[in-house]
Amino acid sequence: MSLKDLNNNESFEELKRKQELPSGRKLLVNKDFQFKFIGIWTLVLLSCLASFYLISYTSFEKLILEVEQLELPSGHPLLLMLRDHLRLMSKAFIVFSFIAGAFVMTVALYFSNRIAGPFYRLNRVLRSAVKDDKSIENINFREDDFFQEIPEAINLYAQKSEVRKFKKVS
Repeated sequence: MSLKDLNNNESFEELKRKQELPSGRKLLVNKDFQFKFIGIWTLVLLSCLASFYLISYTSFEKLILEVEQLELPSGHPLLLMLRDHLRLMSKAFIVFSFIAGAFVMTVALYFSNRIAGPFYRLNRVLRSAVKDDKSIENINFREDDFFQEIPEAINLYAQKSEVRKFKKVS
């Protein structure tokens, strides 16, 4: 298969099939990197949420202490309302934390796949070329992957290498 043949979609699909490139369905292509990436963003979220909760909780507690200093009876509606709001805020915070955590983990998984996926694909293509003792004909990443300049540079290098080989042979 020549470089000219790879310009049409059929040739790329054939190359994809021959080199067993992932079709974008594998979510965890580099578990170590992706779990660290997801973990870091989850820790960032938990740190922010914990800070927000501590600030809110201490503000409510301070307000409750100030109202108690007014020497209102223990069953006074104002004190009961403040304590109820503190409990409600804590419950809402827990629910929001789970929702935000799920969202952040999903977004981190998506972006970690868009970062690790191209390198996974590149690794597979290069190893396949070495294993089959073939030259690299063309490498393509998914359209929305990061690092699009890498396959372009490798393809350009492969084209120039083929031209040099051809010049040496003739």
